Amino acid sequence: MTERIITFYKNNPSKLFLTDSIGALVTASFLFFILRTYNDYFGMPIEVLNWLAALALCFMVYSAFCFFSLNKNQAPFLFTISIVNLLYCVLTLILMIMHHASLTSLGFAYFVAEILVILGLVAVEFKVALSLKL
Repeated sequence: MTERIITFYKNNPSKLFLTDSIGALVTASFLFFILRTYNDYFGMPIEVLNWLAALALCFMVYSAFCFFSLNKNQAPFLFTISIVNLLYCVLTLILMIMHHASLTSLGFAYFVAEILVILGLVAVEFKVALSLKL
């Protein structure tokens, strides 16, 4: 299954930008509208959620721009978004550690799930970028 996904995106790298953009929009929406609204159930400080949502929106804009603008030479841009997504995961993990006292089990589960999904996307983006000859 994983190879089929990678092959699909190797043949359609611009769709990987679209996938990343939609994922970033979903992340920003969850952080801003769900986790903030029901903060007592998640426990991450609202200011942190605002910053994470803003970062996700920046990633969405970058990936959407790449989707609509790039026809060639997509590898460096895929590599860039894969690194930025990886750094977002590291930042999220650091914030989870910093705010572990206020983070609830549901909050912990949400952020671990988010990190795992993003790491899966990072792996695909990196493999596709390498296959396109950075």
